[in-house]
This record gives sequence, C-alpha cells and structure tokens, in this order.
Amino acid sequence: MKLKLIALAAMLAASGSASAITPADDVSSGNAFLLLTVLDANFGGGVGRSYTRSLEVAMNDFGTANRTTGGFTSNVDLLSSGNRNWATGALWSTFTAGMDAATISGLQWDVTALDSFGGSAADQKRILTTSATNLVDQIALSGISTSNSHVNNAVLNQDIYWDAAISAMGVGTEIIVDDTASNAWAISGAVHSTNFSGNTTGFSTVGQVGDSMGLYYLTRSSTSNTAEALGVAYGNANGASSFTLGSNGALSFVAAPVPEASTYGMMLAGLGLVGFMAKRRRSI
Repeated sequence: MKLKLIALAAMLAASGSASAITPADDVSSGNAFLLLTVLDANFGGGVGRSYTRSLEVAMNDFGTANRTTGGFTSNVDLLSSGNRNWATGALWSTFTAGMDAATISGLQWDVTALDSFGGSAADQKRILTTSATNLVDQIALSGISTSNSHVNNAVLNQDIYWDAAISAMGVGTEIIVDDTASNAWAISGAVHSTNFSGNTTGFSTVGQVGDSMGLYYLTRSSTSNTAEALGVAYGNANGASSFTLGSNGALSFVAAPVPEASTYGMMLAGLGLVGFMAKRRRSI
C-alpha cells in the first residue's frame, strides 16, 4: 500500500534532528505524547489531507499523573508548568503552500493525548483534548452528554491513529498525509476527525487556526458505561488555560494567570483588617 507522505527525511538527517516519540509513547502506554493535528478538508477537490506533529511532551507532564480515585474534583492547576511555546514545524510551510490567509484560518486543528491503560474503573481511561466547548459546563448539564463509554471507545480507537502517525514520522516530529488508506490520515472519520472518529458525539475537539481553545481532562467516573464521564478544565481560580495555533504554525499553551503581586497585597491587607476588627470586637 502506497503511503503518500511528504517527509523531509534528508533535511532531518542532515540537521541531526531526531524525534523522541516512539511506539512506546502511544495511547496504550498509559502516557501518550501530545499530538497537534491539523485538517485540510478542501485539499484535492475535497478529498482532504492532514498535518500531524508530535509536541514531544507526555500527557502526564500536564498534571494528569497526580489524579486520585474519582478523578480531579477541581481545576487542574498548571502554575508549576507555566506557559509553553512550540515554534513552527519544518513542514508547515509545505502544508500551507499556495494558501491565502483566509484559507489558512479556515483549517481545523486540535491538540490531544489519550491513555487506554486499565479497565473500566474510575480513572482507568484518560483523555486530554482541546475544545471550544466548555466541557465542564456541558457535563454538568442535565442528561448524559459524554458517557464513560464515549471516553472508552475514543481512547481505544485513537491508539490506531497514534501508532500509524508515529510509524510514519520515523525520525521526524511531523508528517503530512494525503493517502486516504493510511491510518495516519487524520481527517478520516474512521481515524481521528473532529471528535475522535465520532466517539465523542457531545462535543468537537477542533477549532480554526487563530482560535484559542480550552484544554480539558476527561476520564471514566465509574464502572458504569452509561454514566456521565468526569470532565475537568485546566486552569485555576484566576481563569482558564488555553492552546492557540497561529497562522504561521506556531503553537502556544497559556497557563491560567497568576495573581499579581498587588492582588496578593490587597488580599493580605484584607485579612489583616478582618483580624484587627475581630480582635477589636473581643476587646470591647
């Protein structure tokens, strides 16, 4: 089977570039690397093609390793990790060659990582995903929008995509795929697409180039396949964290803001005033 991949193998070899992602870093490992996936649905008269890039960072580096039974009950605080930036990949200019600004901005993208390790108990399947939808609010609504079976099926299906993408990358970190028969062809509804191949029917993982999207952690909440899954937003009490893909192919992760020093000062002053008033009342 011919796999039509545009890969700058000679350039990578000449530069000594090597990818840290290996088959051991896929979904079944329990700690998959994050992948940036960009979908070009209009390529080839509507056939489509995809761009996939390893961010060279494992999902546990985004806080999910510190979960407890029953999952996170509050926002995932990434202040220790802080902001991260990924420069434009070498193949981005090839992928967007001939496109005008409007076409580039119409491309869809997401950042995802999954973990298929374990069984059906709480926290035994995990998903990291971008989404323009506030998944915490959606899950909190009445009814089941994202069930444990949705999480389970999405995780199991995506292992196919990760394996194929890793194999196609070889010693590189990115690929362009226009072969509809390839499991690395992410635009396929049977492989990746906009909602983990239709397995998360309640939300889409993608936004358009230039958009900022929140990052969410999803996991099984219990052994019941029909129960609502657990969803937690990355951020803290001061705001949400987000991924943004620029039209130049540069990707950034902005962690939730840290309170300004002046804010801390005001908080301490307020606490001091409360203490003073309480002490004064006791002395009256």
